[in-house]
Amino acid sequence: MVLHEVTFRELYEAAMALQLATIEGAAQRATDAMIAALEENVARTAQALGDSSAVAELDSEFHSLIGKASGNRVLQLAREPSDLLVYLTTKMILSKVPEGPARLLEAHRRMLDALRRRDLEAGRLWARRHLNDWRKGFERAGNDLDQPIDSLYLRAAPTSSS
Repeated sequence: MVLHEVTFRELYEAAMALQLATIEGAAQRATDAMIAALEENVARTAQALGDSSAVAELDSEFHSLIGKASGNRVLQLAREPSDLLVYLTTKMILSKVPEGPARLLEAHRRMLDALRRRDLEAGRLWARRHLNDWRKGFERAGNDLDQPIDSLYLRAAPTSSS
């Protein structure tokens, strides 16, 4: 199955294309209700900074909300297959890179601010910076960009002694 062969580099490249497209759509079409949902997500992220699992879940939710705010269901559907891999790698990065949660929160705040202002360029800039941080965090956590992601979790999984 192809999913078992996906490398972080491939995931990063796909995420960059999809995230830039969704942030552009969101900057043009986000409703007041979607902005409010993103604000609430950012507030909860700020409260959860000490819990890498919670921050990873909130990160996933934040990007899903941006996808919805884009108003493009095809982009939302395109993101779904990779969302689990993004979540797993983000959770691993946040647990191993101490400054990761705070940097993630700052990027989300900047992206949200860009959406509030309908600033397409700032949205793109911060989405790109956020994804580049994710890649750098993956490497700082001691991982190879070209290693299949599932092998990282097989290696880290606890073994049963039964």
